[in-house]
Amino acid sequence: MNIVTHFHMCGGSGGAALGFQRGRARVGSVTATAQCLGGIDSDLAACRDFKKLVGVEQACLDLFDRQMYRDFHGKEPPPDWCEVTIDDVRRAARGRAPDIIVISAPCKGYSRLLSAKRSDTPRYQALNKLVLRCIHLALCAWEDDPPSLFLIENVP
Repeated sequence: MNIVTHFHMCGGSGGAALGFQRGRARVGSVTATAQCLGGIDSDLAACRDFKKLVGVEQACLDLFDRQMYRDFHGKEPPPDWCEVTIDDVRRAARGRAPDIIVISAPCKGYSRLLSAKRSDTPRYQALNKLVLRCIHLALCAWEDDPPSLFLIENVP
Protein backbone atom coordinates (compact mmCIF):
# COMPACT_ATOMS: atom_id res chain seq x y z
CA MET A 1 0.00 0.00 0.00
CA ASN A 2 1.29 3.47 -0.92
CA ILE A 3 1.24 6.39 1.49
CA VAL A 4 0.38 9.91 0.33
CA THR A 5 1.49 12.59 2.77
CA HIS A 6 -0.38 15.83 3.41
CA PHE A 7 0.41 19.05 5.28
CA HIS A 8 -2.07 21.78 6.27
CA MET A 9 -1.50 25.53 6.28
CA CYS A 10 -4.22 27.52 8.06
CA GLY A 11 -5.21 24.04 9.18
CA GLY A 12 -7.86 25.11 11.68
CA SER A 13 -9.21 22.40 13.92
CA GLY A 14 -8.28 19.62 11.50
CA GLY A 15 -11.49 18.73 9.65
CA ALA A 16 -9.77 18.51 6.27
CA ALA A 17 -6.82 16.63 7.75
CA LEU A 18 -9.17 14.15 9.40
CA GLY A 19 -10.97 13.61 6.09
CA PHE A 20 -7.66 12.89 4.38
CA GLN A 21 -6.66 10.51 7.18
CA ARG A 22 -9.86 8.53 6.76
CA GLY A 23 -9.61 8.46 2.97
CA ARG A 24 -8.42 5.61 0.81
CA ALA A 25 -7.61 5.66 -2.90
CA ARG A 26 -7.56 2.86 -5.40
CA VAL A 27 -6.69 2.89 -9.09
CA GLY A 28 -6.68 -0.59 -10.52
CA SER A 29 -4.51 -2.69 -8.23
CA VAL A 30 -2.73 0.33 -6.71
CA THR A 31 -4.02 1.49 -3.35
CA ALA A 32 -3.00 4.33 -1.08
CA THR A 33 -3.69 5.79 2.32
CA ALA A 34 -2.99 9.27 3.60
CA GLN A 35 -0.61 10.30 6.35
CA CYS A 36 -0.74 13.75 7.91
CA LEU A 37 2.65 15.34 8.56
CA GLY A 38 1.15 18.21 10.58
CA GLY A 39 0.06 21.75 9.98
CA ILE A 40 0.29 25.39 10.96
CA ASP A 41 -2.42 27.65 12.36
CA SER A 42 -2.37 30.75 14.55
CA ASP A 43 -5.26 29.71 16.81
CA LEU A 44 -4.10 27.82 19.90
CA ALA A 45 -7.50 26.17 20.52
CA ALA A 46 -7.67 25.03 16.87
CA CYS A 47 -4.17 23.56 17.19
CA ARG A 48 -5.24 21.59 20.27
CA ASP A 49 -8.32 20.32 18.41
CA PHE A 50 -6.18 19.38 15.40
CA LYS A 51 -4.01 17.19 17.65
CA LYS A 52 -7.09 15.54 19.22
CA LEU A 53 -8.83 14.91 15.90
CA VAL A 54 -5.89 13.98 13.70
CA GLY A 55 -3.36 12.65 16.22
CA VAL A 56 -0.59 14.88 14.86
CA GLU A 57 0.80 18.15 16.20
CA GLN A 58 -0.05 21.38 14.44
CA ALA A 59 2.39 24.25 15.05
CA CYS A 60 0.76 27.33 16.52
CA LEU A 61 2.40 30.05 14.42
CA ASP A 62 1.23 33.23 12.71
CA LEU A 63 1.52 32.89 8.93
CA PHE A 64 1.30 36.65 8.33
CA ASP A 65 4.41 38.51 7.28
CA ARG A 66 5.11 41.76 9.18
CA GLN A 67 3.20 44.00 6.75
CA MET A 68 0.21 41.66 6.71
CA TYR A 69 0.21 41.69 10.52
CA ARG A 70 0.19 45.53 10.52
CA ASP A 71 -2.56 45.66 7.92
CA PHE A 72 -4.77 43.15 9.72
CA HIS A 73 -4.28 44.34 13.30
CA GLY A 74 -3.73 48.04 12.59
CA LYS A 75 -0.58 48.13 14.73
CA GLU A 76 2.94 46.78 15.00
CA PRO A 77 3.32 43.20 16.22
CA PRO A 78 4.42 42.68 19.83
CA PRO A 79 8.17 42.39 20.51
CA ASP A 80 8.02 38.58 20.88
CA TRP A 81 6.23 38.09 17.53
CA CYS A 82 8.23 36.47 14.74
CA GLU A 83 7.52 35.80 11.10
CA VAL A 84 7.33 32.12 10.20
CA THR A 85 10.54 30.94 8.59
CA ILE A 86 11.14 28.24 6.04
CA ASP A 87 12.75 26.17 8.80
CA ASP A 88 9.59 26.60 10.93
CA VAL A 89 7.52 25.19 8.07
CA ARG A 90 9.87 22.23 7.64
CA ARG A 91 9.83 21.54 11.40
CA ALA A 92 6.03 21.67 11.44
CA ALA A 93 6.07 18.91 8.80
CA ARG A 94 8.48 16.87 10.94
CA GLY A 95 11.28 17.39 8.41
CA ARG A 96 9.44 15.63 5.61
CA ALA A 97 8.32 16.95 2.23
CA PRO A 98 4.57 16.42 1.77
CA ASP A 99 2.92 15.17 -1.40
CA ILE A 100 -0.08 17.47 -0.87
CA ILE A 101 -0.37 20.94 0.68
CA VAL A 102 -3.86 21.87 1.89
CA ILE A 103 -4.49 25.59 2.45
CA SER A 104 -7.71 26.77 4.08
CA ALA A 105 -7.01 30.45 4.68
CA PRO A 106 -9.69 32.72 6.17
CA CYS A 107 -11.92 33.89 3.36
CA LYS A 108 -13.89 36.87 4.69
CA GLY A 109 -12.37 39.18 2.09
CA TYR A 110 -13.50 36.90 -0.74
CA SER A 111 -16.83 35.75 0.64
CA ARG A 112 -19.10 38.55 -0.63
CA LEU A 113 -20.55 38.73 2.88
CA LEU A 114 -18.70 42.01 3.20
CA SER A 115 -19.29 45.01 0.99
CA ALA A 116 -16.78 45.51 -1.82
CA LYS A 117 -15.56 48.66 -0.08
CA ARG A 118 -14.93 46.86 3.21
CA SER A 119 -13.37 43.76 1.64
CA ASP A 120 -10.93 46.04 -0.19
CA THR A 121 -9.51 47.43 3.08
CA PRO A 122 -5.96 46.52 4.16
CA ARG A 123 -7.40 44.34 6.96
CA TYR A 124 -9.23 41.98 4.61
CA GLN A 125 -6.63 42.15 1.87
CA ALA A 126 -4.12 40.84 4.45
CA LEU A 127 -6.35 37.78 4.92
CA ASN A 128 -6.65 37.35 1.16
CA LYS A 129 -2.85 37.41 0.81
CA LEU A 130 -2.48 34.44 3.18
CA VAL A 131 -3.05 31.97 0.34
CA LEU A 132 -0.16 33.41 -1.67
CA ARG A 133 2.04 33.57 1.43
CA CYS A 134 1.35 29.90 2.21
CA ILE A 135 2.14 28.84 -1.36
CA HIS A 136 5.37 30.84 -1.27
CA LEU A 137 6.44 29.36 2.08
CA ALA A 138 5.70 25.81 0.91
CA LEU A 139 7.54 26.20 -2.39
CA CYS A 140 10.56 27.66 -0.60
CA ALA A 141 10.51 25.02 2.15
CA TRP A 142 10.43 22.15 -0.32
CA GLU A 143 12.06 23.66 -3.39
CA ASP A 144 14.14 20.49 -3.93
CA ASP A 145 11.12 18.20 -3.55
CA PRO A 146 8.00 20.30 -4.30
CA PRO A 147 4.52 19.07 -3.42
CA SER A 148 2.67 17.33 -6.24
CA LEU A 149 -0.61 19.05 -5.42
CA PHE A 150 -1.89 22.19 -3.72
CA LEU A 151 -5.48 21.94 -2.54
CA ILE A 152 -6.76 25.43 -1.77
CA GLU A 153 -10.11 25.72 -0.08
CA ASN A 154 -11.75 29.13 -0.28
CA VAL A 155 -14.89 30.84 -1.52
CA PRO A 156 -15.40 32.67 -4.84
